[in-house]
Amino acid sequence: METITVKFVVAADSVIADIARLGRAIVLEKYAGLAQAAVLEHYITTHFNEKTLTDSINNFSNQWLVAYAGEEAVGFARLSAKGKRPPVLHDKRSMGITAFFMLRAYADQVALLEKCIGLGNQYDAIWLAEHAESPAIGLLERYGFKKAEVAEQRADDLPLPFVYLVKA
Repeated sequence: METITVKFVVAADSVIADIARLGRAIVLEKYAGLAQAAVLEHYITTHFNEKTLTDSINNFSNQWLVAYAGEEAVGFARLSAKGKRPPVLHDKRSMGITAFFMLRAYADQVALLEKCIGLGNQYDAIWLAEHAESPAIGLLERYGFKKAEVAEQRADDLPLPFVYLVKA
């Protein structure tokens, strides 16, 4: 398998297109069978459209990373120290991995996760929210994340139970 490289990105047309394409593919891979097709389509069109992605990438509170296998984008992450966070971290300096998506074929590749963790080391804690039954939870736990809190539904439109994972 090709070596994965991780790069910071800016809101170029090609980057927006890559993230939109990956977002659609990965949401369908990850959540098909867990939520209705119409719900997934609404999630994709709401979160992975050109305006939303451009605004998010241009937001100074966010850092966006894209993972590449050769020249092909295979995953992405959005990091932010602002916004909603798990209640257990309300009084700590924390960074959220507020989006973390890898194509299933590259799910065992850890370069993107390791880059996110490295960037988060300057904070008291790093956190992310993951679907409660996600196979990725095992990998996250091997990297020191611990389940902090389970919620009934994600706040971002997916009617699925999720868990906050925190690495302190």
